[in-house]
Amino acid sequence: MDTDGTLPHPFKAENFLVLPEYGAAFYAAQAAWTENETDPQLYIMTPSERMYYDAFVTRIDNKIAYQDLRLNQRLDASSIQSNGESLFGISESEPKSINFAYAKQGNKIYDVLIPYNYYAYAYPKLKVSGIGSYLTLDNPIQTRKSLISARPDELFSFVANSQTYSNSDNEVINNSDRIFSTANYSVNKNDELVLTSLFTTKSSLKSITVENNEFDFKAGYLLPSFKAKVVNQDGAFALSYDDANSNALFSDSLLTNYKGPVQYSTDGADAQADKETNNDNLTIEGVYFRPDDIALPSTSNGSRFEFNNFSIDGTPVSLVATLEYNLDADDFSPPVINELVISTLGGEHTHLARGDGEIQLKVIDDDIKHSAIFFKPTTEQAWQPLAESTTGTVTAQLSALAKGSYDLKVEATDAAGNRITYTASPAFFAVEDCKYDSDCDGRWDQFNSDADNNDADNDGVEDAEDAFPFDPIEWLDTDNDGIGNNADPDDDNDEVVDSEDAFPLDATEWLDTDNDGTGNNADLDDDNDGYADSEDAFPLDATERLDTDNDGIGNNADPDDDNDGYLDSEDAFPLDATERLDTDSDGTGNNADLDDDNDGVADSNDTFPLDATEWLDTDSDGTGNNADLDDDNDGVADSNDAYPLDASRSSSNASTGTGDKDTDANQDSDSGGSTNLWLLPVLALVAARRRKAAR
Repeated sequence: MDTDGTLPHPFKAENFLVLPEYGAAFYAAQAAWTENETDPQLYIMTPSERMYYDAFVTRIDNKIAYQDLRLNQRLDASSIQSNGESLFGISESEPKSINFAYAKQGNKIYDVLIPYNYYAYAYPKLKVSGIGSYLTLDNPIQTRKSLISARPDELFSFVANSQTYSNSDNEVINNSDRIFSTANYSVNKNDELVLTSLFTTKSSLKSITVENNEFDFKAGYLLPSFKAKVVNQDGAFALSYDDANSNALFSDSLLTNYKGPVQYSTDGADAQADKETNNDNLTIEGVYFRPDDIALPSTSNGSRFEFNNFSIDGTPVSLVATLEYNLDADDFSPPVINELVISTLGGEHTHLARGDGEIQLKVIDDDIKHSAIFFKPTTEQAWQPLAESTTGTVTAQLSALAKGSYDLKVEATDAAGNRITYTASPAFFAVEDCKYDSDCDGRWDQFNSDADNNDADNDGVEDAEDAFPFDPIEWLDTDNDGIGNNADPDDDNDEVVDSEDAFPLDATEWLDTDNDGTGNNADLDDDNDGYADSEDAFPLDATERLDTDNDGIGNNADPDDDNDGYLDSEDAFPLDATERLDTDSDGTGNNADLDDDNDGVADSNDTFPLDATEWLDTDSDGTGNNADLDDDNDGVADSNDAYPLDASRSSSNASTGTGDKDTDANQDSDSGGSTNLWLLPVLALVAARRRKAAR
């Protein structure tokens, strides 16, 4: 219930319409409320002396941290008020909080809980019906609370709850996956937690007082003991766990029984060897299942039982019970173990804090002669006596035991010489700290609900901010997938494992290429190279930003950026695939430049467009006129040729007067002119060539 006395949502109302004189009850789920509603009302037929309702308010959620809720009330004729209404009312102090913690057992993937709710009318005379569901435990040590109010009377239609823990490779389990089951539990009018079994004819196997409206139920943590009694059934001897007020041959102090086979043998003339039975074996009696007894040969004088399906924090425990008896005697049953409790800091535990603890043995027999407790380190052979008594109760104190595992042996003998010897190896551990109890206050962390304690698991994170308040190794669940961040390989559920995620708690980011603290999705310059990602061909590579030829290799690494077939080191325009040369270094590539050598002569008119010192090759001999000593290739050196660019004329024969076609000159000579006038054009040509060469 909430602190203001209202019911937490969602909840539903259920009831049985009971007709007592017919021994019949009819179930109906009348209504359910999933959201807050003020004073919800149900309309029912008016109860009478011949008809009444066994009503329940329940809430069960598949989230293990939530509470189970079961409030019980009988609505009969006496419940009718003067206005004709029948009020369902329970005081806030009436419900008892039963707090469960489950021991991790097995190495399979899923820890699965099966909580059952059992109903019957006039139990156990009429058939019991059960309703159950599968709950996957996200963490076995996490507390699960059941808030239960008392059954109004023994004939109330709600009988009890039970819980079965399984370890499985699948969320839907097989019978072979079941590891332990609690006893059926309910609360009676005396504020007692009543433990029983659906299969016994007894209304109760054990009752435990619930103090301060709260009880801590350690399921699967406590050392089982052997609980069975030798009985005579119409002349046939048998071993019965039901007659020992147990729900199995091996069960703990809360009657949690462990699933699995029990190997046994009997001694005597008709000895039996290598026999096997289930720990909680059942038989059919009429239309009911009942506890199955183990038949003993009348000649038997002893038997041995071994169970190996219990473990302590993954350490297998061997449990062995040896019985000695005389079936011919009047008193033939060995003493029965009623309680075997190992405790530390005031609470039952298999780990003794700082090596200090207590062991208490209670056996039942009409005439106990002797009882005793022994122990030894698991690695040693010799038993050390701890305590003994001539009554059925013996208590032993342990102090400052060295860290390690210890075996336990208890013995009890009656006056007739019948004896039980029980051993557990190992039975408990001595530890340096306080196992499951960080502050060593005697109450386990996951149970600790003290008003002053805001951190139940003592992990330094207050419960209000702790996603796993009862798990000291977890406190965050970033992606709300039910797996704590410490165990979750992908905390933000962005499908990038944390080991490869620069932002494991941010589902929108996983990379930070430049390690600047801003994820790539938000960072405008992922590689921090000074160029925005939108303008960067390689936004995740700080050594590259351009890929001119789009070949996937950045320009810094690419030996031919423009992919024109010429290495950048030999390319005057490494980023321009249409250019590679700039002969005159004027910034315009040769392909676009109209005067590649910048000699003032257009390439179209320049015989040597890439040679600024040449542009003509009069005689087409491949040597430009500036370098050619005989431009017209007439055999007369330019220096002696009055017509160096005309191969049809020359002045090489001026002095001889023969072979020269310059008749004007001859005429001039003949007419008495100067004979040196032919040198003038030669000198002019030489001067012009020098000026040209100087450029």
